[in-house]
Amino acid sequence: MPRLTRPTPIAEHLNNTELALKLASRANLPGADDLYVQQYRALFASGDYSSAAKLAAGSPRGLLRTPQTIEQFKAVQVAPGTMSPILQYFGILLEKGELNKVETLELARPVLAQGRKQLLEKWLKENKLACSEELGDIVRSTDLTLALSVYLRANVPNKVVACFAETGQFAKIVRVPLPLFPRRSSPVPALSLADDPSALLPTLPGPLLEEGRLHTRLPDPPPAHHAPQPGAGCRVCLVARQRRVGPASRRRAGASR
Repeated sequence: MPRLTRPTPIAEHLNNTELALKLASRANLPGADDLYVQQYRALFASGDYSSAAKLAAGSPRGLLRTPQTIEQFKAVQVAPGTMSPILQYFGILLEKGELNKVETLELARPVLAQGRKQLLEKWLKENKLACSEELGDIVRSTDLTLALSVYLRANVPNKVVACFAETGQFAKIVRVPLPLFPRRSSPVPALSLADDPSALLPTLPGPLLEEGRLHTRLPDPPPAHHAPQPGAGCRVCLVARQRRVGPASRRRAGASR
């Protein structure tokens, strides 16, 4: 039996557009893209926003899950007390799985404006949201702890440390995994720390210095009696050096004396 790759003939010959759309959605087939777009436009134009939202949310390969679709639903005016089409659209998307970055940002703004941050906390725990630095910035003005959770998931090291500092969790800063911190392109030479301890400061994340709430203190230098004496060397190093010189070099050195 030949494999069905284009559901369009089903709509044409059997006059069953609904079946064609279901096949395209379930099998993620590319053959019905135009059919999906036409059907979506027809539903939206007729005011059947609920059906249009379901169609867009289930479109194969996210064909209709675009910023343009979001703007169309946002522009619809509804009567007071009626659920807006954009929230219906996001509700259907959440039932299907994870939102993409644009959808997450567009959903977070009205939810926070309505004072329902607990919904964001719920969706975050369910891994329904695409965490990003932008999402953390939106949440930060409302709930610093929730923003910290977003920054951690999005791997934004400078703002993770800044949130720990703002909330007074200084002990947790040192436990932030090292891969989170950006690597220096040119490491600070060891001798420069002894000559100028402030050379270490540029290695700290920038927001820490901007916040001004985290005061760092460099360790005190070791006592003078522990400092190595000039000319002193490890016995093992001296022996290794003598072996590298070799008998011939020692004879030449003796002849020169």
